[in-house]
Amino acid sequence: MKEELVKQLLYTSVHKNNILPLTTRCNVSCIFCSHGQNPPGIEAVAIPPLSWGDLEDMVIFLSPQNKVILGESATRIMEGEPFTHPRCIEVLQMIRRNLPETLIQITTNGTLLTKEKVKALKELEPLEIVISLNSSTVEKRQVLMNDRCAASAIKAVQLLADQSITFHGSMVTMPWVTGYEDIKSTITFLEQHGAETIRTLLPGFTRHRKKGVCPRNTDLVPEPGWEDELIDFLKQCRAECTVPITIEPLGLHDLKPTITGVIANSRSAEVGLKKGDLIKSINGEVPFSRTEAFYQLKGPGRYTIEIASADGCNKDVVLPLGKEEKSGLVMDYDISLRCLEEIVRAMGPQEQGSTLILASEFGAPLLQAGLKKILKQDDSWEVVAVKNHSFGGNIRAAGLLLVEDFSIALAKISSLKKPDVVLLPAIAFDEKGKDLRGISYTKLSSEYNIIVKIVNCF
Repeated sequence: MKEELVKQLLYTSVHKNNILPLTTRCNVSCIFCSHGQNPPGIEAVAIPPLSWGDLEDMVIFLSPQNKVILGESATRIMEGEPFTHPRCIEVLQMIRRNLPETLIQITTNGTLLTKEKVKALKELEPLEIVISLNSSTVEKRQVLMNDRCAASAIKAVQLLADQSITFHGSMVTMPWVTGYEDIKSTITFLEQHGAETIRTLLPGFTRHRKKGVCPRNTDLVPEPGWEDELIDFLKQCRAECTVPITIEPLGLHDLKPTITGVIANSRSAEVGLKKGDLIKSINGEVPFSRTEAFYQLKGPGRYTIEIASADGCNKDVVLPLGKEEKSGLVMDYDISLRCLEEIVRAMGPQEQGSTLILASEFGAPLLQAGLKKILKQDDSWEVVAVKNHSFGGNIRAAGLLLVEDFSIALAKISSLKKPDVVLLPAIAFDEKGKDLRGISYTKLSSEYNIIVKIVNCF
């Protein structure tokens, strides 16, 4: 039964998400790793390095229309370090033979990136590397990741720069462990070596986290209020840095299409678009959200963009994009119009009754703001943020909500006013509608005698 589940997850990962899982093995042990913080009963799947035959079978299902991703996960398969697979470079070469022009993205901790491997990667372009550096000093990287090869990973950034390979920096920020100065110096290090963007992540901690794994602390988590303080610090780094910095999770509450950053030497940089610019219209059309503004500026065309700059001046900028040319804009992800349209369709006609939309604590404010822009606020619909009791801690993402979390929320709501339809985020469930414990969302229908649907976009 387990082999059947693994096979299903592998092919779902490849066919649906264009993610090729090579292995779940990892050669470091990060103190912020999520795998040691799961509540009991979570069905996380580990796989050894896949055989050449299995990989040959799966590569043919990769789509040439979307970038191929290695080193990340969108299913229950755990993430792993792709370069621990003994034939990783050969696998990449096989992908390139099958998909000669498709972008390949590899997320790696960098420890196994030798000069020879980086030269081999150069031959596989178009390609981009996401390097999970976390710290640019050996000492702090060893503390954060228990990395015995920290110097090799730091050197790998220079190797990528030497070969002019496009790369993005990624770092989990824990200033109570490394100090704020280390975060700032790591950002500067990545900036100086030509990182195209820098992704900063706030660590997530569950109530099941291990105690005593953090040096000089009895627990991984500092005093309350650390998240707001850290976000403010990262926003200041963003303001000072020339490289676009994303902050996740940022806790957005509005849909204002403000530019997060502009990639150096991109077309947007050439025409004078800057971070902090508010996009008021694109070819005369007001963008619905940050995400919609980003999508509207994808693909070839000539775009006239009305912006309100940070100094309060309004001006028009013409952005011409050729075939396969990216705009170079970086926007914080909020919500797409397609997602909201899917929700409205799932609601059905308003006269059919009331709809309750159960969302994550992160997603609820954006859904509320988005739906109010396309529907009038009335008694026919309501968005409710569902607290993650199962994982606990500071976990507030939709993908980690379980049926029991939705059940707790429904129990409180239905005692006051029972809705006619309940909508749930599909990201919390697998292809068969089961959560991370293997419990089907249909249990809620029978438990509360109510119509429950899952929506594929939130």
